[in-house]
Amino acid sequence: MVVVVPLIAGVSGSQISPSNDDGKPVCTGDRRTLWSIVWSCIATIFVCTWIAIHPDVPGRKITTKGAISCVIQRAMVMVMAILAPEFIVGWAASQFITSVINPVPEQKKKSKLTMAHGFFLCMGGFYYTRNSKNRHEGLETDKATSTPPSSSLPSSTIEDKSKGDAFSKMISILQLTWFIVQCVARANQHLPITLLEMSALAFTGPSIITYFLWWYKPLNVKYHISLDEVHSRQSRKGYYVDEFDAYGMPLTHHLLKWNESILCSKPWCNVTDPKGDALHFWTMVGVGCFFGAVNCLAWSFSFPSHAEMVLWRASSLGIFVAIFGISCTALMEWSKIDKILPQLIPEKVWMFIQIYIPVCIGLCSTVTYIFARIMLLTLAYMQLFHLSPLSFCTVQWTTYIPHI
Repeated sequence: MVVVVPLIAGVSGSQISPSNDDGKPVCTGDRRTLWSIVWSCIATIFVCTWIAIHPDVPGRKITTKGAISCVIQRAMVMVMAILAPEFIVGWAASQFITSVINPVPEQKKKSKLTMAHGFFLCMGGFYYTRNSKNRHEGLETDKATSTPPSSSLPSSTIEDKSKGDAFSKMISILQLTWFIVQCVARANQHLPITLLEMSALAFTGPSIITYFLWWYKPLNVKYHISLDEVHSRQSRKGYYVDEFDAYGMPLTHHLLKWNESILCSKPWCNVTDPKGDALHFWTMVGVGCFFGAVNCLAWSFSFPSHAEMVLWRASSLGIFVAIFGISCTALMEWSKIDKILPQLIPEKVWMFIQIYIPVCIGLCSTVTYIFARIMLLTLAYMQLFHLSPLSFCTVQWTTYIPHI
């Protein structure tokens, strides 16, 4: 993506397409249709927001209701991926850190733990089977992180439950890479790139990152693996079942947990690393800034009207403003300001600053971000009715083939 940005911005590359007397590129070969443009963009966005998503085990409360409930759950994740794809990348990074970088120390040498075990635990794949009316009860994290089934259960059993493999994932990555190559080639040949293509391009980078973070995570697992509770042992320190009241928690914590509850099999419950929230949050901030940067590349594009150009630019900047506001609330929550200000200002003033200001900033930033994302997608589709003739020109791939 580092190479894509300057090329699309037009700061590098020479004009390769044939040009007229005015020096503007003209179409000399095949032309693409409006349907082909829309289809390629929709297919790319679908790959990034549906196929690339590896949801957690939905749980029996959803699977027992039928296929429609499962589809609705996936649709909710897809909507999140479209409106806020950085949430998906942050979630994938959080699970990757928990599953791979932080293995169970006391079992690392004694067992045959694999990344599949770690991801399957993070996605809520293990359940206890008890002799009671409620036979299937979720495996609590304080037992699951060090339970023998993590080592005695073959990784092949977990991988067999996955609906995807390395080959299918590689095909999807190649499809996304091909879309990126086409956009780079159009920029290099000074051919217009539609706003819808820019919107789809913004999804490809985070999606490829998500694919690699979730490479060993089983795909579309619908049912848990039941375990025997008698095998549980003492848990490792540092991880806990994060079940909490919806009141009295910091705004940033609510934002992260609302995101995770969409993918978790049990709402408001997750395998949590006490130090992982910061990494999770700043990963989302970084991906959000990437999205805003890609949209800003279309700053000087041709728009149907001046109003649409202003709306696109304002929405692109609005993403950065929203991310900055949410980042400020995070800094207030994670800094040592709560140990300094109470000693300098009255208690009532400090309570107002601690509670109401972060909530107001966070809510305004969230609304601004969602509105900006919806506006960018709307403007991208509106431009399709006013495309220039050069937008239908195809890339002249023969110019890149060495010949005599």
